[in-house]
Amino acid sequence: MRNSAWLLILMMGVAAAKKPDTKQQEGRAHFSQGRAFQDAGAYDDAIREYQAAYQLTPLPLLLFNIAQSYRLKGDKRAAIEWYDKYLAADPEGPAGDEARDQVANLKLKQQLEETEALRKKAAEEAAESKRIAEEAERERRRAVESEEARRKSAADEETRLRRLAEEMAQAQNKRRVEEAEQHRRRVDVAQRVGRPYTIAGAVAIVVGVVMGAGLFWVPFKDANDKQHNFESARMWTTQYDADVQSLHTDSQAMLGLVTTGGVLLVGGIALCVAGTRLRSNAVERVSFAPLLSPTQAGLAVEGRF
Repeated sequence: MRNSAWLLILMMGVAAAKKPDTKQQEGRAHFSQGRAFQDAGAYDDAIREYQAAYQLTPLPLLLFNIAQSYRLKGDKRAAIEWYDKYLAADPEGPAGDEARDQVANLKLKQQLEETEALRKKAAEEAAESKRIAEEAERERRRAVESEEARRKSAADEETRLRRLAEEMAQAQNKRRVEEAEQHRRRVDVAQRVGRPYTIAGAVAIVVGVVMGAGLFWVPFKDANDKQHNFESARMWTTQYDADVQSLHTDSQAMLGLVTTGGVLLVGGIALCVAGTRLRSNAVERVSFAPLLSPTQAGLAVEGRF
């Protein structure tokens, strides 16, 4: 305000020395309007009016007023620039000392602001570095936890598969034991089932051989004696008729005994074979049934051999 008053007094002094022209009047008008804007805080409008006044009346103090408006606006760089313009135009002017003080103060503030900005930037960078480090640490922990979870899952799966394999092996061993026990039982059953057949077959073979040999020989020898008596007989007698009838009866009995012995022999062999089969395989069943008639005898065998 003091410098503005200086400018106003200067302009009024010039106007008193000689009659003002149109440019000077317009310059004073722009100056007055700029001063009003500056007092109202409309610094951009004030700067515009001061620059218009400087174009009409290039007085150095108008450069000072422009620098003041920039300073009040907060634009330190522009304020220093216009202060320097004023000092270059009028180094020894009435506002020179104040302009130099303002330049020094503004530069100091710029340095402080730059220092603060650097400090703030360094703090922000440090905070960002800390955030990045913390995020990296969280990622590392997540990776470690994920790896641990994966290993645990793999270990659990391996344990499950090993337990399953052990259960399968136990089941197979149990099945083998059961199959071996069943086989042993079948063998025991086969031995118990086959032994009676084998014994019965052996007895039948022995009886059949005895009947086919011993019992066949006695009737055959007696029949030969009676046949010799028939050939030596001279005439028909009652004894002769009785011998013929006896010979016929003996022949029938001998035939029956021989047939029975043969049946017993064959049946005994079948029983022995069946007993052997049953001892080796307990699933086969063999049944026997005698077949008898007045003139024939036989043995029916049912099963697979």
